[in-house]
Amino acid sequence: MSRRASCRYAMLVCYLPPLPLHPFAIRQTPLSRLQLDRRLTLLDPDDARDLATLEEVTHWERIPPATSDRTFLAGARDALRKLDRPSLRELLGWRLELRTLVGALRRRHRGLPGPAADEAFGYGPCADYIRRYWERSDFNLSHRYPWVAVADQLLREGNHTALERLLFATVWDHYTRLAWNHHFDFEAVVLYVLRWHLIDRQTRYDPPAATERFKALLIRGLGHYDRVADSPAFAGMSN
Repeated sequence: MSRRASCRYAMLVCYLPPLPLHPFAIRQTPLSRLQLDRRLTLLDPDDARDLATLEEVTHWERIPPATSDRTFLAGARDALRKLDRPSLRELLGWRLELRTLVGALRRRHRGLPGPAADEAFGYGPCADYIRRYWERSDFNLSHRYPWVAVADQLLREGNHTALERLLFATVWDHYTRLAWNHHFDFEAVVLYVLRWHLIDRQTRYDPPAATERFKALLIRGLGHYDRVADSPAFAGMSN
């Protein structure tokens, strides 16, 4: 990054109001999306493109509900290829693995078999663990993802609100830890925008509606909708 861009990004970060330490305590975003977008005009065109690429994949509401596994994975891999910075590719990869794990938990909860070896399923090394350790509550991944066993238990209990909060907190905490190492660079801006989006979702979250949505998906767990519910794209709807 050039010195000029570095100074501009430091100024951009200073223009952004602080985010809360605890996202569940806040009732509205610290600034509107319009205000945020105005500040983001300070980004270099290439960086603005990378941020748009990340948001396109990580913001579930931008993904058509009927998106198939194969289509979503192709889009996600294309997004990874477009990102220049290893830090951003790592960030997106982590999020895709989380979606893969949530999709697998829901699939198993409905009594479906694990993904076949030749099935287009999920992203990253966790997909192999899921296939090999399908019967284990944590897919033998607690050493990397301690939240998986907890999510499985909440799913079994039907505690959908707690599950949503667990996944939200998991993503929030991960982004916050990454932000500790970035203060006035592009990654700091990206992590701010991603956390802003989480707050935006949290402040608009309706637990009864989320529970009804989940129950409806279980009841309708046949045919086309069943496939959609299994997909990583769908899994992202709750995290």
